[in-house]
Amino acid sequence: MVVDSTRNESGPSRPRGKQGLINWWTLLGLSIVYIAILFAIARWGDRAELENLSPGFRALIYSLTLAVYCTSWTFYGAVGSAATNGWLYLPIYLGPILVIVFGWRLVARIVDISKRQNLTSIADFIAARYGKARSVAVLVTLIATIGSVPYIALQLKAIVNGFDIVSNYGASGTGEIDTAFVGAVALALFAILFGTRKIDVTEHHDGMMLAIAFESLVKLTAFVAVGMFALFVLGPGQTSVLQGAESATLGSVFSLASLPDTFVTQILLASAAILCLPRQFHVTVVEARPGDSMNAARWMFPLYLATFSVFVIPITLAGLRTLAAGTFSVDSFVLALPMQAGQDWLTVLAFLGGFSAATGMVIVACVALSTMISNEIVMPLLLRARASASRPGNQDYSRLILNVRRLAIAGIALMAYAYYVAAGESAALASIGLLSFAAAAQFAPLILFGIYWPRSTRQGALAGLVVGFSLWAYTLFLPTLARAGAFSSDFIDSGLFGLAMLRPEALLFDLSTHPLTHGVLWSLGANIAVLIGVSLFTEQSLVERIQARVFATPPSSRRGGLSLGAATGEIRTGELRALAERFVGEEHARRSFTDFAANEGLELNPTAFADRSLMQFTERLLAGAIGAASARVVMTTALRRTGMDIGDVVTLLDETSTAIRFNRRLLEATLENITQGVSVVDSNQRIIGWNRRYEELLGYPPGMVHVGQSVDELIRFNANAGRFGDRDVDLEVDKRLRHLRSGTPYVYQSPFVDGKVIEIRGQPMPDGGYVTTFTDITEFKEQEAALVESKMLLEQRVADRTAELEDAMTLLSNAKQEAEDANASKTRFLAAAAHDLLQPLNATKLFAALLNESEKQLPREQRELAGRIHKGLESSTDSR
Repeated sequence: MVVDSTRNESGPSRPRGKQGLINWWTLLGLSIVYIAILFAIARWGDRAELENLSPGFRALIYSLTLAVYCTSWTFYGAVGSAATNGWLYLPIYLGPILVIVFGWRLVARIVDISKRQNLTSIADFIAARYGKARSVAVLVTLIATIGSVPYIALQLKAIVNGFDIVSNYGASGTGEIDTAFVGAVALALFAILFGTRKIDVTEHHDGMMLAIAFESLVKLTAFVAVGMFALFVLGPGQTSVLQGAESATLGSVFSLASLPDTFVTQILLASAAILCLPRQFHVTVVEARPGDSMNAARWMFPLYLATFSVFVIPITLAGLRTLAAGTFSVDSFVLALPMQAGQDWLTVLAFLGGFSAATGMVIVACVALSTMISNEIVMPLLLRARASASRPGNQDYSRLILNVRRLAIAGIALMAYAYYVAAGESAALASIGLLSFAAAAQFAPLILFGIYWPRSTRQGALAGLVVGFSLWAYTLFLPTLARAGAFSSDFIDSGLFGLAMLRPEALLFDLSTHPLTHGVLWSLGANIAVLIGVSLFTEQSLVERIQARVFATPPSSRRGGLSLGAATGEIRTGELRALAERFVGEEHARRSFTDFAANEGLELNPTAFADRSLMQFTERLLAGAIGAASARVVMTTALRRTGMDIGDVVTLLDETSTAIRFNRRLLEATLENITQGVSVVDSNQRIIGWNRRYEELLGYPPGMVHVGQSVDELIRFNANAGRFGDRDVDLEVDKRLRHLRSGTPYVYQSPFVDGKVIEIRGQPMPDGGYVTTFTDITEFKEQEAALVESKMLLEQRVADRTAELEDAMTLLSNAKQEAEDANASKTRFLAAAAHDLLQPLNATKLFAALLNESEKQLPREQRELAGRIHKGLESSTDSR
């Protein structure tokens, strides 16, 4: 497109030389394949996660995503603008370069504020500054959408022109398919696939950003390739047939003497656009990460824009010298040059470059606008409707949010197509880029005054925005539609209601300036004037003052240790310590202040002014005793007596509260990930804290456990569930409540009827509350029972074996005794026999007895012989 709104181009005309080089369906297939590649890159980017990549690669990706600024306007329209108005193409590149190079501190400050406030869009940013007012957010969203829809229509025009020029589809008269409608549907589908596949509270889309970075490389490569080809055409020794009316030279086309009067105006609009366009705010601020090397973008992104701006010149000159007048529009030189020369591969590359420039802008813009529409308009209305209908509030809204954003993207694409159809092929469409820039520039006063003028109010911001946007619509937008034939253009020359002073391009009086400059001066000038005037006559609310302090305080001041003489109303260290002693005790306060001084390497002088770190430490100390909310009230009251402004007080303590909230979230996460159940009750025996495991172990119904729930009811529930056996329920409940009231530690193992065994440990707290842990020791008890049973079996077996051994020993002992008795009898017998042998007298007597006994029976001769033997024995005995 071109930037001169007075041009009367009718769009690309049918080529008189070569017909379409590539079939329309082939181009469509190439486009689908290209988008499939982008989607694959996005999928890989989501899985890889950009924070895991090297810092240098992340810096390159961040810098390339900023190049989504280069749309079809800069790819096609810059050449057209240069061919028509010479150097007037340059402001579109020069404005962002000036902001990035010289205004980088402002960019970094906006990023810092957005990250600390967790802001996800430009509407969110502006609304947060002015008291988090939803009315401001809604108005910014509506203006951003209205201003962006025509710009998206411009991308549709660029896609249609690209297809028609390369394939001659529209000019051949055989086109049966509405390319613009196909493009609108396809871009809507692509935006949905890229940007609404998941919900992320930080609104980061790593995969989409990687795909946008790839597109930025493609369009840069394509533009440079066409530029190099143009240099080849213009180079020495080349023979070019001059089909134009006259030879184009650098001096004749790019002359400083003919510099248009809108040059400065366009630099101003381009400078504002780099931050105020919704898509640019998204990639520059929302998608920025702390790990990204943003300093690298200060030279990488300007270098990217400078490369584009340099190659505009050879392409323009080559197009004017080699392309016959009327054959192609000046906007199509990037495609016409390689196509006319028969360079098919370069033509396809240039087509994909322009396609990337258009699709990249549409995808990011639709995602950013859909986020704003869902977050600022649709979801608040739906939540309010559901609340009024008394529907449960524990629903999962993630799917609903995704569907709302998808519908918003489809609606935006449909409106862009409708605008394209209404504007047709008129030259009015060529000025859409600047119209969108002028609409987005209405946000610049709110951002700049919001950061650098703490006195600006919500009423001033709303009034300034309404007046400025209204004048933009009247002086710029409506005349554009009128010239496009959407309605009568009589009011442009005669004024509204026939009043000359209401002529949109000469409002009140004729400034004799270009309509663009006239409209920008009126809209932005009135915006700033009303913002300042209304702010001076209105008061800020408490929230506005707090937010104004947050936005207006530089990052260095927030991190520095300012003395309270400058920032805290001149409160002294001794006063802070005395304040702490009233709540935590003298000894505890003294020890805590001493430890703080030792850790920080400070020497606390009671008469010296306390710095911010000491203030934050004091609040943390009080919070440990009386809670965070009460600590803030105490500190606020103390500081108010010193004359400190409430905004300063809250800002001063905000970092401490953030740390306390973080510690609370950390504690909650820890409790939810331990295997023990935990419950905390206050001194009135009411639940004030618990984790999910506690509910699971005790089997409480959903919703039964809540803050303020009486422990009496929970214990009674357990008793009625049979967890205390057949014992009296009231007695068991009273016994446990007495434990809690007495504040004595206890350990108890409770066997449940379902077979579980829970070990319950109670520990009193200093304030009279109680912390109780519940551990499932069922498995341990089962192992213990198994070990006891094994021990008993082992002991029984040992006893049995011992008895058997004792029986064996008894038998052995008896056998031994019998053997001993037998041996003793034998010994006695032998001894007796030996004795008898050794006692002959006894033998003589025995023989005599035997002889006497048998004498009567022996014959006489034998009796005589026996007598002689007997006498001999007696003689032998006597001789002994």
